[in-house]
Amino acid sequence: MVNHGLQTGDVVVYDPEGNTSIGGLTTTFTDNTTSPATVTARPYNVISLGANDLALGSQFDGSSIDPATDTLTFQTPHNFQSGDAVEYEPGPGAATIGGLTAGSTYYVRVLDGLRIKLEPTLDRAINPDNYLSTFNPSGITGGNTIHATNSFTPNEAVTYEAPAPQTFDSIQVDVNNDTGDGGVAKNRHSGHARRNLLEQLDPFRAHAVFEGDKSGGVTSRPR
Repeated sequence: MVNHGLQTGDVVVYDPEGNTSIGGLTTTFTDNTTSPATVTARPYNVISLGANDLALGSQFDGSSIDPATDTLTFQTPHNFQSGDAVEYEPGPGAATIGGLTAGSTYYVRVLDGLRIKLEPTLDRAINPDNYLSTFNPSGITGGNTIHATNSFTPNEAVTYEAPAPQTFDSIQVDVNNDTGDGGVAKNRHSGHARRNLLEQLDPFRAHAVFEGDKSGGVTSRPR
């Protein structure tokens, strides 16, 4: 491409204009952030490699990687879609990031508009739930040993994902034991009483969320 005039970070759309499409590039995508979902032009970020050369992708700073979750965070929208095939190349003079191999192909799993994970296969990028190993808290012994069927190997890094916390409404709390069995109380408390009840429950709710790991969870393979 002679004198493309683009700079790294510019956003473009791809249009083959009736010619054979370039493999791996699409002209549209389904935007599920709208209601209802809409089909719109697919944006790509530019990486300028010189006056006549460019690549489509996004640059990131090595310090933006969260080593606890293997998550890459960008300062501006990355414009990737889950399943995109990308090649990892460290910047000039930069060290190779641990766990990644320069020149290797990885597949993007989008977390949101600014965060992604890199997966070794396409299926792991588009069907991540297929690679989770679930466990029940009753299978934990000795405080740190989980007994569950899995395909992990010794010293393999994993990410723990806690289940969603259980929530409840103040109307579900039988403060006077009107039902006689600790069930749902009738909605006859005054607004003031309900407000006080919620204030009393706040510390408990925070504790319930903090202790979420005791209600089970899932452990994912490396990201």
